[in-house]
Amino acid sequence: MMTTEEIRKCIKITHFHSSHNGVHIIYDWSTKPSEAWEEKNISIQPKELLQELNSMGEINIWGVGIEYNEVIHPNYLQFIEHWIFSQWDALNLVIHYEYNKAVEEDVNNSDIGNAINKLLK
Repeated sequence: MMTTEEIRKCIKITHFHSSHNGVHIIYDWSTKPSEAWEEKNISIQPKELLQELNSMGEINIWGVGIEYNEVIHPNYLQFIEHWIFSQWDALNLVIHYEYNKAVEEDVNNSDIGNAINKLLK
């Protein structure tokens, strides 16, 4: 499995935007510099986005709202109006997405993962 540093080197963020529906990120992916880059994209819904940003330390989620830049926003729509979605945020979200995908594949391909998958079928 690749480290987050190795994953970072495989990614080129080409486009990203945020809206009331969450975020959409388009990026190029290549595990070897000599290979062609493959275009990929992810869309993250508001609830999952807030969880990801909270886990990254970008925001704090409290019972009363979302804290960003020392201001508490009562809901996602007010938060998204003030949040500055940077390329750094997009890169970190993609790294986390690719890392989680790799972990899931490793678990599914392991002996335990294969046994669980057989039980579920």
